[in-house]
Amino acid sequence: MISMQISHGTLIGICAILLWSTLIGLMRIVSDGLGPLLGPASIYAVAFVITLICTGFPRLSSFPRSYLILGSILFVAYEILLSLSISFAENSRQAIEVAILNYLWPALVVIFSTFLNHQKIRIWIIIGICCSMYGICTVLGGEYDFNLDEILKNLSSNPLSYIFATVAAFLWAIYCSVTAKISKGQTSITFFLLLIAIVLWSYGLTFNTYAVNFDLKTALALLCAGAAIGLGYAAWNKGMACGNVRVLAVLSYFIPILSTLVSSLMLNTPLSFTFWKGVLFVCLGSVFCLKSLKKS
Repeated sequence: MISMQISHGTLIGICAILLWSTLIGLMRIVSDGLGPLLGPASIYAVAFVITLICTGFPRLSSFPRSYLILGSILFVAYEILLSLSISFAENSRQAIEVAILNYLWPALVVIFSTFLNHQKIRIWIIIGICCSMYGICTVLGGEYDFNLDEILKNLSSNPLSYIFATVAAFLWAIYCSVTAKISKGQTSITFFLLLIAIVLWSYGLTFNTYAVNFDLKTALALLCAGAAIGLGYAAWNKGMACGNVRVLAVLSYFIPILSTLVSSLMLNTPLSFTFWKGVLFVCLGSVFCLKSLKKS
């Protein structure tokens, strides 16, 4: 009889994955209630408070200056662009689409890491990138699978959200590739979340022209979204420190499937078989890219 034991640290890391899988739906609900500017601002303010309670505020003098400067710019820009891409989406389906588009980052991380480490481009990277791109195009093609006219029509309907999601994917890939070398194993998520909240609130209070409807549903979604971000990062850091890193890394590459499922249920947005096929190919592309790293 074979027994498989999962360590406490790994379970905590899995909790982070589950929490992050709820974010797209929760962000969209909050943005529908508070508007595309004040919605994300409120979420990150709550996330900062929760993270501050859970982990405290980091001693910034203990971090390398290069990490604080570069990490702040990349992390803050990534989170802001991703949240705005979701909140400015025209409808719930488009919010899920831009979230899937953002999941190009695993393949991009592998590409950047390969160049930074002066490694050869392996066949698994090429296969992974092709799978991810096919999946993205299938998702953007709507009910018509890989249809260039429909893809361009979809992109032109709301270019801002799609551009934000794409740029965010590149920023996160750069953050993961660069800060791994300069952070010395430390992370200042609480400080980053504070910066995000300050930037979003400053911009939101200055330029917001959207109506605010702060009802019970919005309030609950706001609390849950803030907790998903704050507790998610805290749990992930704990999992990375005490759990099985390889297991968590593999599971994290399947977040698009779980996130899409949870979001479609939360937002009452049925998705076609074609859409799910695209999501599956995005995940497979990430797995193939991960396989190339193991061969390095």
